Amino acid sequence: MKTKRLIWYNPDLRKYEWGTGTHYKELRSKSVNRDAFTLLFKFNDSNQSLANKIIRELNSARKDESWEAELSAI
Repeated sequence: MKTKRLIWYNPDLRKYEWGTGTHYKELRSKSVNRDAFTLLFKFNDSNQSLANKIIRELNSARKDESWEAELSAI
């Protein structure tokens, strides 16, 4: 049986992460922003390299958007 993994947005760290459902539930339960956690994707262990690529791209895009917002505020 393959383990299911998840990709989510962690509002406390302001970044996208991935891990097991147990890890997601644990982080969410300890967060003051638990309603802001966004579950994006489910995948099997065999797709971990794809998950890493997705996470890198999402976090990179998020940083680019923050940079553009800072510039527009000047």
